[in-house]
Amino acid sequence: MVCPLTPRNPHHQADRIPGSRTSSNIILRKYHGARFQGPQYWLGFAEGIRLACLVEYRLKQQIATLEEELARSKQENMDQKEELQKLNQKLHLQEPLLNVGVKICRRFLEKAKMKRGLGNAVESIVEAGNAAAHRGNIFADSALFTLGILRSTDSISPGGGSTEIEDNYRSLGRDLYGVNIIHSLPSSFSTKAAEIYNLSATITSCSTMKPGGYSGTDVRHRRFNELAAKCAKLDTVMGRRIIRPIRIKAEVFRCI
Repeated sequence: MVCPLTPRNPHHQADRIPGSRTSSNIILRKYHGARFQGPQYWLGFAEGIRLACLVEYRLKQQIATLEEELARSKQENMDQKEELQKLNQKLHLQEPLLNVGVKICRRFLEKAKMKRGLGNAVESIVEAGNAAAHRGNIFADSALFTLGILRSTDSISPGGGSTEIEDNYRSLGRDLYGVNIIHSLPSSFSTKAAEIYNLSATITSCSTMKPGGYSGTDVRHRRFNELAAKCAKLDTVMGRRIIRPIRIKAEVFRCI
């Protein structure tokens, strides 16, 4: 009896095994032309096929494991990039606050140096500290809201909640700057527009509001609004024109 695996004719087309990359077919090609050599031969042949299939199975497992690790690494990389982006954004928001704080601290040290008789105060540093403390800074004030610094467990009135102080400052900021400063990020305005808003807040903060109406004919009031409107027409913010120019109430200029 002829074994079905034994080729009838080594050159017969039907007995040729198609090319394959699997380990089992590689072994079949190796033994393809061999004739029957006894049970031990075929036992070894079967064992070789079994080992080849086992190796192939383990390789597939390893490949699947590596693919899972690669997918997990890609996800971790994306998460880290997202976290880095958030940290960079936070650092960018904190920069105006840092600049204000540094200027005020340097002013304090210069004044203390003079008081202690250790030398004259550097006027430029003192003036920079005064400006940081007493002038509007829309980006620094906006960062207070964006970073949640104004939220506190303390409240002005009983049961006011942790956002009561923040809500009060939000209303004050709108009154000073004329815009919702929560959305006033450094990328929202050009340098020129920011200067206009800062000047608006500085002027408004220095005034004392009194009852009674004003006609709005005050020269300073009219001149400032004219300049603000002119800058608004020339300025471009985020690819769009500033639609609403800043307008300060006339009584602000009358009360300074």
